[in-house]
Amino acid sequence: MKLCITFLIIIISISCNKQGKFEKFDIFKLEFFKMGTDLSVKYVAKKRNIKLEKEIKEYIDQFDKENSFYKKESYLSKLNNLNDNQSLKVVHSFCKLLEISVNYQKSTENRFNIAYKSPKKFRNLDNLQINCKKDIIKVIKKGTILDTGGIAKGYSIDKTAYILKKYNYKNFIINYGGDMLICGKKPNNKNWTIGIKDPFNTSKLLKIISKNTKSCYSVATSGDYKRYIVKNGKKYSHIINPKTGLSVEDAHSVTVISDNAIKSDVLATAISVGNKDIAYIKRMKRKFNIKIYILIGNNRKLLEY
Repeated sequence: MKLCITFLIIIISISCNKQGKFEKFDIFKLEFFKMGTDLSVKYVAKKRNIKLEKEIKEYIDQFDKENSFYKKESYLSKLNNLNDNQSLKVVHSFCKLLEISVNYQKSTENRFNIAYKSPKKFRNLDNLQINCKKDIIKVIKKGTILDTGGIAKGYSIDKTAYILKKYNYKNFIINYGGDMLICGKKPNNKNWTIGIKDPFNTSKLLKIISKNTKSCYSVATSGDYKRYIVKNGKKYSHIINPKTGLSVEDAHSVTVISDNAIKSDVLATAISVGNKDIAYIKRMKRKFNIKIYILIGNNRKLLEY
């Protein structure tokens, strides 16, 4: 009779199979470009799972086709081109994404708004009738222009995590364009380590995050140090204040840590918009139970909430 003993304190990344042989766990990495950014998934396993990776790629490809602001055949583009009182039949996942977006618009006090590209009178999402029981979206009056870029990465990350868990993976890290979901641990039982870059010197880190947890948490960062334009010597961020329609100023780096990627993604944008309102930042922290690291203005000191 063979004995198979695993010393949990010393050997975490090695398991016993039925034959009494030891198998080593490794980190496998899937990398590809989609949604206009670099995407990567690291997962801890005994061997690479081609079927899993294929399903993730297929999901992201379909998600991009449905939600792209720039592709004419996407649901988003079709919705943006509807006339008065016209309706569009959509898939359930797209309908839910819009429904979640509307709820976050209200709960973030309109700092997050997927209709920010619309003329002011059409930024109120009451102009849309969203029926996710029938998966039908109706536009009351033409003029609302939607862009789900502020929530799409978070939404797709959480759905990718669902796929990984479906395959019984518990230890992984998803990084879609800098928005991340971290679950479990590395093969050596050490924590995953995440760094927040200094926007004024990207070779340095403002903060290192290493949480000792077997559950999942999400980290998302918004800021003006990657996506911006300079006109007449002035810097304009890609982040727009839905209330004014103007570019947000001085939000160099806003990082939000929460229990899911949608929440982190949305709140990083909302707090970037409300970065000068300390009472608002504290209100969002309490309301959503999040951790916030923020670097604003000329002060290069990282503030923590």
